[in-house]
Amino acid sequence: MLGAAAEQILAAAAGRERRDIISYLASDIEVLTGAGVVARDSPVPGRLAALCERLGISKHGIAAPPSAIPVPWASAIEHDIAGEETAELVTPLTASLPDIDGTRFAVAGLTTLAGRSISCMSSRPA
Repeated sequence: MLGAAAEQILAAAAGRERRDIISYLASDIEVLTGAGVVARDSPVPGRLAALCERLGISKHGIAAPPSAIPVPWASAIEHDIAGEETAELVTPLTASLPDIDGTRFAVAGLTTLAGRSISCMSSRPA
């Protein structure tokens, strides 16, 4: 969910999307952290704070101190600053998901293009 928020922030900064997610982003982070969905020491809130600040969004309300912006986010910012059309970004991933009804799922990658993400998944009998 927080990764999708970053994509929406990047899309809005590039003028491709107009949703106002900043107004509720800090409260979402607080709720997710309080519920244990996001670990208290997770780097993601700090990355979102840094992303907002890098894009000149000073009133984001995120309590976490800014931390390093992930390479794919920085790449998207650099493409927009250069005036280029945002390129397709591909991130290889390796994540095994829990078995569901005897089927094992694995996420093999994530592709982002024009503010939309598509995961590359495979499945096989467990």
